[in-house]
Amino acid sequence: MAKLSAGILSQPRGKVAGVVGASWKGIGYVRAKVVPANPNTAAQQAQRSKMSVVVKAAQYILATILIPYVTPFQKKMSGYNWFCKTNISGVVGAALGADIKITAGTEVAPVLTAVAPGTNPTISGTFTPVAVTASGETDYVGIAIYHKATNSFTFWPATVNAEAKTFTVTTTSESVAADDQVLAFYAVNKTGLAAQKVSNSSGVTVA
Repeated sequence: MAKLSAGILSQPRGKVAGVVGASWKGIGYVRAKVVPANPNTAAQQAQRSKMSVVVKAAQYILATILIPYVTPFQKKMSGYNWFCKTNISGVVGAALGADIKITAGTEVAPVLTAVAPGTNPTISGTFTPVAVTASGETDYVGIAIYHKATNSFTFWPATVNAEAKTFTVTTTSESVAADDQVLAFYAVNKTGLAAQKVSNSSGVTVA
């Protein structure tokens, strides 16, 4: 029920019939009562399910990848939002699709060797180093393993050999299954600053 505390000149509060009384910055006003449309169609339910999948997956790499290596290079959104927007269309059931993206940039993406199912896999590959060590920059390769069954990521920084143009990760307490995905990205890090350059992510399916 709408109320007028001091007659017709007071600020209206509440609703009556098809209007609602409210206040904005101390100014009273009335507006039409609007009931948001939410038909909860099958298409809406499907999109909400997809969103829950990408949101859960993003949380696993938010601090390690999305904030330091994606957010600084996005002009209009956070790395978290970029990840969700980029990957939501590929969601199948309760898992991300085959074409997962975890970073986007202009540098050459690392090339991963094949990864077989098993425990504590060694992950390796090649990359194109561009860091200038005289200015304090370092080459960096990050590895993310996507576990399809649990819709989760684990993250591993690689050991890089810029001279040999190779990277290696020897995992511990890690198990990968068929259809899991291993993704790698390259970055140029500078001490005390955010990444200067980043590549697109590249990936292989565990098989």
